[in-house]
Order: sequence, then C-alpha cells, then structure tokens
Amino acid sequence: MPRILIVDDDRDTCRFMADLLERPDREIESAYDPKSALALVRHQSFDLVISDINLNAEQSGLDILRAFRESSPRGHVLLISGFGTLETAIDAVRAGAFDY
Repeated sequence: MPRILIVDDDRDTCRFMADLLERPDREIESAYDPKSALALVRHQSFDLVISDINLNAEQSGLDILRAFRESSPRGHVLLISGFGTLETAIDAVRAGAFDY
C-alpha cells in the first residue's frame, strides 16, 4: 500500500490535499511543521512526500526533501509553493525533488 506524507503549515491545505489523494489503497499522513515531518521521514517509510517549501519555520521543505532522500533514496518528493521563484525551483530539483 503506497504511503504519502503531506507537509504544510496550513492545516486546511493538508486536509484538501489529503482529500484529493485519498483512495482505499493509499495511506496518507500529514505534518504541520518541519520538526514533525522530519521525525516522520526519519522513522517511517513513505513512497511520496508532498511538502510546501515555505513552512514558516527555521527549516523548510528543502530540509524535508534532503532528509527524505537520505532515508528513502527511491521515494519521490513533490515540493509546492504559492510563492516560488526560479532559484527555489532549481534548488529543489538539484536537491532531488521529483517535481516543483
């Protein structure tokens, strides 16, 4: 069963994405801050992580991407942002994001 982690500091966004992705054959978890997300990716297995890049904290979606890639090199990461820049997109793809 595929496992998906959704990370966003906006709980409504997490719920919206979870509702969009919900299927009987998927397990979806949400984290609302980088600290919780990093603990999850370091101690659990996920096939896909979808994270906002700007989490209004010291750590960002790029930190989650790097930690996930270390623990699950075959997994995929999709970074999202309402305020993305070309530089951020390049950084995300260079760090191993599946898409931005």
